[in-house]
Amino acid sequence: MSSREFEDFIRHLSGLMPDIRRQMLRTQKNVLTMGVISLPQMTILEYLYDKKSCIMSDIANLLSVSMSATTGLADRMIKNGLLKRSHNTRDRRIVTIALTPKGRQMAKSFVLIHRRMVRKIFEKISVSDRKKYLEIVRKIHRNLTAQ
Repeated sequence: MSSREFEDFIRHLSGLMPDIRRQMLRTQKNVLTMGVISLPQMTILEYLYDKKSCIMSDIANLLSVSMSATTGLADRMIKNGLLKRSHNTRDRRIVTIALTPKGRQMAKSFVLIHRRMVRKIFEKISVSDRKKYLEIVRKIHRNLTAQ
């Protein structure tokens, strides 16, 4: 691929990505626009749905925000009954968070909505194209996490 072709690729992809992101968020917009939960809070719920529990610094790294911002998010989610916090018995500086039953139920609904959306997006795409797409996304993920 020539330098010009690569620049065209970048321009096209950069134009498509914001619209794809908006379209994907539209399916979850009802909860987000109603003020029930913010996008970072939804990210935390989905993360904890898989992980069960984690330390606060994991969330700060996930969201690329400071520990104080993470604490503020967690405090709001605890107040809303979505998270519970516990301290390590050996080192009280280590704070673990986990989903409450209410938080788990909300996270489960997000996961189901997300899976339905992915199914709808990819159901009309051939199996071979889906495999190629997944392979490319995995490469992108490896490139991003290696940095």
